[in-house]
Amino acid sequence: MIKKFLKINYGSYQDFSWDNSVKEFQKINIFYGRNYSGKTTLSRILRSFEVKNLHDDYKDSTFEIEINKSENPFLTKGNIKDNDLIIRVYNKDFVKDNLGFLIDDKVGDIKAFASVVIGEENNKIQANIQKLQDKLGSEQDDKEHNIFVSGLCKELEDLNKEKDDIKDKIKEKSQDKKLKNKAKQIKADSNFVAQGINYDIRSIKDDIEKIANSNFILESCKKQAKEALIGDEIKKPLDFEISFNINFSEFINKGRKLIETKITPKQNIENQLRSWLDEGLKLHEHEKDTQQCKFCNNTLTQERIQWLLENIRDDKTDSIKSEINTYFKEIKDMEEDFKKVLEKVQKIQSQNFYKNLQEDFNKYKDGLELVIGRCNHSLCQLKQNLEDKARDIYNPNINFCEATDYSQEIQQILDSIKHLCNQNNERTKTLEHDKQKAREALRLDEIEKFIQSIDYFKMQEEINELKNALEHKNEEIEVKKQEIATIRNKIQELQNSLNDERAGANKANEYLKSFFGNNQLEFKIIPDKKGEFKIYRNKQEAKNLSEGECSLLAFCYFVAKLQDKDTQDKQPIIWIDDPISSLDSNHIFFIFSLIENQIAKPKNYTQLFISTHNLDFLKYLKQLRGFSNREINKAPMFLIEKQQSSVIKELPLHIKKYVTEFNYLFEKILECAEFKAVSDITLDTYYNVANNIRKFLDYYLFFKYPSNENLMKKYEYFFKDSQKASFTNRIINEFSHLEETTIRATIPIDLPEIQKVAKMVIECLKNDKEQFKAFLESIGKGEDINNDK
Repeated sequence: MIKKFLKINYGSYQDFSWDNSVKEFQKINIFYGRNYSGKTTLSRILRSFEVKNLHDDYKDSTFEIEINKSENPFLTKGNIKDNDLIIRVYNKDFVKDNLGFLIDDKVGDIKAFASVVIGEENNKIQANIQKLQDKLGSEQDDKEHNIFVSGLCKELEDLNKEKDDIKDKIKEKSQDKKLKNKAKQIKADSNFVAQGINYDIRSIKDDIEKIANSNFILESCKKQAKEALIGDEIKKPLDFEISFNINFSEFINKGRKLIETKITPKQNIENQLRSWLDEGLKLHEHEKDTQQCKFCNNTLTQERIQWLLENIRDDKTDSIKSEINTYFKEIKDMEEDFKKVLEKVQKIQSQNFYKNLQEDFNKYKDGLELVIGRCNHSLCQLKQNLEDKARDIYNPNINFCEATDYSQEIQQILDSIKHLCNQNNERTKTLEHDKQKAREALRLDEIEKFIQSIDYFKMQEEINELKNALEHKNEEIEVKKQEIATIRNKIQELQNSLNDERAGANKANEYLKSFFGNNQLEFKIIPDKKGEFKIYRNKQEAKNLSEGECSLLAFCYFVAKLQDKDTQDKQPIIWIDDPISSLDSNHIFFIFSLIENQIAKPKNYTQLFISTHNLDFLKYLKQLRGFSNREINKAPMFLIEKQQSSVIKELPLHIKKYVTEFNYLFEKILECAEFKAVSDITLDTYYNVANNIRKFLDYYLFFKYPSNENLMKKYEYFFKDSQKASFTNRIINEFSHLEETTIRATIPIDLPEIQKVAKMVIECLKNDKEQFKAFLESIGKGEDINNDK
């Protein structure tokens, strides 16, 4: 028997894994799901094992099915052709392969039936078959009938046991579990594998191959550097261009010349007096004939002023002063240039560089700040010297502080920073590749240490010797299988010659007649083509069948095939996929009766699976023989849903148990109302009853009062008491809608109030005795409910 679908990557099922909270499959299993939810996909997987081939559209799919079998307990795409399960599947692929007429009018042939052995010639053929079967022997023990594995089958079984012994030894020595665990550790560490990249046992084995003849263990410093590289994020491009053309030495020499320039005055006037006269002349007008001196009040003539001007000032003095003023501006400009250079470098943050370049950048930046600081200090001293010269222009002995020229050093630092930026930009282009290489180096370092710790290569040598022995054993098994296959093919050829197609066609027609009451639809043999049939309606070749008729014909044909000699008495696993047409549900009861009387009642199956999208059909399926007497909450009924991927779930209890959710809600309200003590209320009822009452009244009052009046008014009609209506409205809204009263979520539920509302609802429902009785019957309860009406 099939226990469950462990994993599925097929069609609408992507990365599906069986939810262990869902019960395993049993003798009879029922699936409910809407169209396109994934029902047919499951049937296609099972049909692969019937036809021994994957569906053409899903060759790359994978799946794993657990079956109730001690040896080879899993079905996968790898053993589709080697399994010995007898499976019969009804789905759209069965119809396409067997009744092309129903799919395309141009393809009218229907595959031949196989039936019982009939006639003298067939008996001779049967005798030859028996001889071959004796040589083949029995595949399984049947102690009850004193039958044991024998013949070629026994020889094959012995070879398989020897093979299994070798496999067990390989498994004992296998280090795959350790490798899997290590691969998981490596995958989880971003220093070894980029996140999102798959890394499994195959990957670690590939890496071990690289390690085999080389040493990949890293020194500690190299390991730290590679880990730092992996931690780097992509950096934005750095554009660093600075024009620096300052000749500091030439500039300083120019200042030196100004300071050391010697000036001889025209008249032997004391320098301090000369300076006083110069300032005083600025306070008098130079063009007046006579004026009063502002210092001594004596008369001052124009001739005297002209003499003073000619003897105090001279062209060389003015020229030197002008040059000093200009040089002050040049110093300021140079200071500004230094500032701009420094600011541009300081704007660059060290974190804009990759980690292995940050230390160099900080070193260059600090060096630049130090050198420019020294230059600015020299300029400051130079300004002080010039100020002294300006104050004492005729003094040739003004002290000049020597300054060191750092122009070349500054240029070298700027060139280094530019080169560092270029390096950084180049690293951005190759970062991902560099990270990949760094991860590989760290991973190989880790793996090499690991395989040394488990003595991997020595153990692999022993495993390889066992694998060679296993390969030799497999060759022996294949020879034996080929011998068995040859005999089976001969048996199949002889069995095919026993086919009597009319018997199978007549069986299908028998089912059709039981539905229509006449031969309205029937299979008819094509006279000139052995074993080929067409569909006829009222003696004419059928055209334009309804979808419901197509489903009916196909299903009758399928049930007839279950009784041919290839299937009869072999207890197959039967899978019936959605036999009711979406466009025609007139045949629901007939299809159910056919399943009930031809499959369920005779119990000619090992396991039965039925899927449907039709709720009416689902209601009948609950009554299947061998299924209907089950405790409903334990019944193997499943829901197939299509979310982003198809999933298999337990069928919700209200669909299992009731015709509608309405009945389910009634039972929950009644259950709360009947608790004798508040302490008896279950957790499920405790948290859900308010919401259940609200939904029940929404359904009930909509049909009882189908008007546009508001819900509160309908509550008043129902309870015939405005206070009860208000009380009910407050309770059910407080406990079923927390978004508007979030403080309620922090307060314990008042259970007596909840139970009071439930009792009020039940008492009002009792006013309609016939309806209340029907409610009770729908949930399997009699009239022995407390009823004071």
